[in-house]
Amino acid sequence: MSKAVGQAAKLKAEIRLAQALSEFCARLSEPRSREFKTLRATSPPSPDDVVRLTEEVNRDGSRTHKAWRPYATKMALFLEKVQWLSRIGDVLLGSSQNWIASSVWTAVKVTLGIAVGSLRFFQRISDLFLKIGKASTVTKDLVELFPDSKELQDLMCEYLITLVNFCAKVVKELEKPTVLQLTCPFIAFFDKEASQFETDLAQWGIAIDKRVVVLLTRRQADSADTIAKIGRTLAQWVPSVEKKQQYLILRSSRLQEKLCSRQYERVAAWRRQRRKGTAEWLFKEQAYLDWKNTTKSGVLWIHGKLGSGKTVLLANIVAELYRLPQGGDNTISGDGRPIVTYHFCNHDRPDSNTYDFILGSVVQQIVARLEPGSRVIAEMDRYLQSAPCRPLEDEVIGILRRGLPRNRPVFMVLDALDECQEETAASILGALKSLSEVCVVRLCFSTRADAPVSGVIMSIFPRIDYQVSMSSPAAVADMESFVEAEFERRRHVRKLDVSLEGIVKDVLVGASEGMYLWVALQIETLFPLHGHTLLTDSDILRLLKNPPKDLFEVFDRALERISDPRYGKTIFQLVAAAKQPLTVAELRIALHVQPGNLDWNPMTIPKDGEAIISLCGGCLLEVDEEDDTVRFIHHSVRQHLVLDFEAVQRDDHGGASTYKFCESEADIHMGMVCVTYLRYSIFDTTLAAKSRLDVDVNQLTGTLNQLPGMEEGVASTLIAAIRRRRVLAQGKIDIGRILQCYLKPKVDIPGLLVFSDYAHEHWIWHTVRFWPEPCGEFKRYKKSGRCWIMSHLRCFGRWQKRPWGISIHLKAVIQKGCSGDSKGLLDYPIDPGVLPRLQRNSTEDVQLHLSVPGNLARLDGWGYSCLLPSALIEEYEIHP
Repeated sequence: MSKAVGQAAKLKAEIRLAQALSEFCARLSEPRSREFKTLRATSPPSPDDVVRLTEEVNRDGSRTHKAWRPYATKMALFLEKVQWLSRIGDVLLGSSQNWIASSVWTAVKVTLGIAVGSLRFFQRISDLFLKIGKASTVTKDLVELFPDSKELQDLMCEYLITLVNFCAKVVKELEKPTVLQLTCPFIAFFDKEASQFETDLAQWGIAIDKRVVVLLTRRQADSADTIAKIGRTLAQWVPSVEKKQQYLILRSSRLQEKLCSRQYERVAAWRRQRRKGTAEWLFKEQAYLDWKNTTKSGVLWIHGKLGSGKTVLLANIVAELYRLPQGGDNTISGDGRPIVTYHFCNHDRPDSNTYDFILGSVVQQIVARLEPGSRVIAEMDRYLQSAPCRPLEDEVIGILRRGLPRNRPVFMVLDALDECQEETAASILGALKSLSEVCVVRLCFSTRADAPVSGVIMSIFPRIDYQVSMSSPAAVADMESFVEAEFERRRHVRKLDVSLEGIVKDVLVGASEGMYLWVALQIETLFPLHGHTLLTDSDILRLLKNPPKDLFEVFDRALERISDPRYGKTIFQLVAAAKQPLTVAELRIALHVQPGNLDWNPMTIPKDGEAIISLCGGCLLEVDEEDDTVRFIHHSVRQHLVLDFEAVQRDDHGGASTYKFCESEADIHMGMVCVTYLRYSIFDTTLAAKSRLDVDVNQLTGTLNQLPGMEEGVASTLIAAIRRRRVLAQGKIDIGRILQCYLKPKVDIPGLLVFSDYAHEHWIWHTVRFWPEPCGEFKRYKKSGRCWIMSHLRCFGRWQKRPWGISIHLKAVIQKGCSGDSKGLLDYPIDPGVLPRLQRNSTEDVQLHLSVPGNLARLDGWGYSCLLPSALIEEYEIHP
């Protein structure tokens, strides 16, 4: 980094970036050099070009290597940053020819095209780019706020120079003759250079981020306006034509946010499925080709069994559609290509299968590909401004019917339509059919072959000309290729005798019945990539004689083979109950929170979170490579594990049944974990006493004796121990100060805070099942009900994103407690004055106050009196 900084002081950054690009071109072979010069003269990259680049590389890789997986898709996060960073660089430097964006993008594209020739090398570079993309702190929206900053321009150039120089080194090494590569392996070279490249890039990214913070601070010091107002002020400094264009872009972005505020989730869901595999066989099917190339509207229906790979197939269709050639008329899309929209079911977010969400997502993608000044955007923006709280209705489809040109196709790919309610599916298909009557809409959706929604589909589309079955001969042939590729990937795990390998392949393909998930789990059983099981040839033959009959039997066998059952069903309960997917680090902490036990021992936690998933998840959990979240490998796994209460009681006979649970049980356990976690002493939930709260011996004794669950004689023992220290002889005791000291954080445990954000945001929703009657293991904690509700109140100030939700929830809690309707947790009185105070301070980080000296009723109303014994023992070092 010091060398890079030293060179940065010699010439202007933009000049050295041009030099770096020239040197990169000079290191290319003659054919590659011509390719580079041709491509950099094209238009600058768009967000869709990220998908096109990854799919081109994936296509070349699958043709070159048998064991290829969609490794290029792993680079998407990093490539997205390169795409917008290079385009912003053009704007900042005032380049009218867009040469920076095109040249940098072309350098990366050519480098990946060369690297795809070596599978081992490409795996490493894809892992490197994935790691950098996840760790990058550079933010597009903030950088765009300061187009006049010379310091920011220079830092962005340095970022791009580092990238181009690394690409040049990779190209130089890969284009060496084969003999030289053998004498000096480029894998060793890459490991050395990659470490320096990652460090340098991270440093420049941090520098950009810090510069933006400084600029924001300066602006905020000059004006009390928001960042949005700053952006409007900056817009006044540019020419009127550019000012109008900026307004149109801003309006389009605002409209897209209204239509679908979770755009990243949609893209992440598609990439997650795309990384799982390829489906080249479909692109040769006549039904698919006819549907893709038809000049009018058409419907493609893909159906198959559960676990047959329909979702992965649709992810491949989306990728293929992005690669369609550019058309001649560019009145619809900015680059003249067909508009591609898609929706993949997110089983972690049930609301993603609603009518408004699916239709809003599809319309948002159409709007994103229209020119910012189009009539559709203007009319739709006016409609949503006039009715901001109304759901999407026929009017939105009517706007598209009137505004979309008739000569450009719009592709719509909808995954797992059968996961929607039948009424929802009917509404969605009806709206899209209405649009297809006046526009060229090519709709593709998938369902299970026996799904009840099939009747709804046939009623709306009586005649569907294009259908593809997952049990077709081409799909069966692809299954053989899939098994062969998986065997190739696991050669390093174990090599079988040729004849035995042939038997295994034939049995797997024959018994799979088209279920890719079934085959994948069976292969993992026989040749685990990360397991510790050693199977002999006879073990393999024995397993093949009695293969599982269906997916659910595969799941049960996977549960029975869990090598480390220390967490039992708890790990599955936490994953199933999570309101948003937990990261590996969050799950690692949540697994070691013992409900009701405030003693935390970090020495008992395994260091490797992914090892926990591998050894304790039975191959039924997976870690997303992009965001490190933990999910079930397939939504059917959750359906298999989560049963109703009667089924859990009926099937509890050991084996796989010990891992099954009811939904309320999982939710209650997660609630206990969150509340226990939030009561750890490391959190600053202190009691702020506005004045002293002095009590004498009689008041203190009476307070202790009245505590629920206080055993006879404990109060007198505590008072006697305090008297021996001659404290009471000096006068009264300030209980407020003692409780305040007791509630202060005492230990700062590294790594424990990673679960803090989830617990503070979602504890309220996980505790709705705590009443009226605790069930299951939670009955063990009902005696400490005062502590639990006290934790609710203490945690309130931490949760500010939806304060109104907390007020509503606490109102229900307090009303139940005051009326005495509930049992167990809430069978004690709560001060009715709590609710108005919480509502009045709902937007602030509130603390609980003792405002009346000597008012023990107020102390008890807040729920703090139950902590008095522990606080006194700690204050006076009493050892019972």
